[in-house]
Amino acid sequence: MKNLHPSTHENSAECHSGFTLVELVVAFGLFTLFFSGLFALYRAGSNMFLTGSWKLNKQKEAERFLALLKSRLEQASNLTRIDPDRPSSQQVGTAIAPIYMMDNLTVTPSAAPLKLLLFTVSKPDLSHPKIAGSQGLRLAHAIWLVPQTVGFGELQLFASNLACASLTSPQNFPPDASSLGGDFSAPPSAFQLGPNEFQATLGDVESVGVTWGTASGTGISDAGKTIGLVVNLRNPKHRDTSFSQTVQSRIAPDLQIHAFKNLGEF
Repeated sequence: MKNLHPSTHENSAECHSGFTLVELVVAFGLFTLFFSGLFALYRAGSNMFLTGSWKLNKQKEAERFLALLKSRLEQASNLTRIDPDRPSSQQVGTAIAPIYMMDNLTVTPSAAPLKLLLFTVSKPDLSHPKIAGSQGLRLAHAIWLVPQTVGFGELQLFASNLACASLTSPQNFPPDASSLGGDFSAPPSAFQLGPNEFQATLGDVESVGVTWGTASGTGISDAGKTIGLVVNLRNPKHRDTSFSQTVQSRIAPDLQIHAFKNLGEF
């Protein structure tokens, strides 16, 4: 009688037959799509992390820079000397130390550094023997927008009580302390203002707006003046990530502000 069933050897051969070419191509395609999706997710997550980190770090950096600028601007003042030997109406001598700035403009980085703001932080000379107080201080400050890469600049706050080309612009800046005949040779460190020269920087700046006016928009000069900066920053590697940071400083009423379309008008 004939055996109508396939042999065990034939069944085994059929069970262990390999994948067809079509099956291999389909499997490889699915494998590629799967890992392409994983890579796309990884790349998107990495970009989100990098842009988020840039924005968080740059916001903190901008806050520190503008807080320092605000503190220094609000200490800006004319030079003052106290001399008890003079007649009572002349015992307080003053040398005018104006603020020089760009006039309500928004500027972008150019091929050359732009000078945006010049001001003086001063402390009164109280060194007269009858007072036996501290020496005075004349600490000149400048705000620069210095080019970095195409379309981006670095905002620099530079200060010095020494002769320095970075602070040379108008004829009467820094103000002439010798006109008062006093001693303005105290180091900035004597007033917790750092070394004789220092520089703070803020990079990735796309544009800076400079404004000034009376305090609180009152139009009353006795209320003081304000100077404001609006700094626009952008991530140079992910240009869709940007933000703005603003600071407004209140200035003493007796401090003159000289505003120009550009500081080249000196």
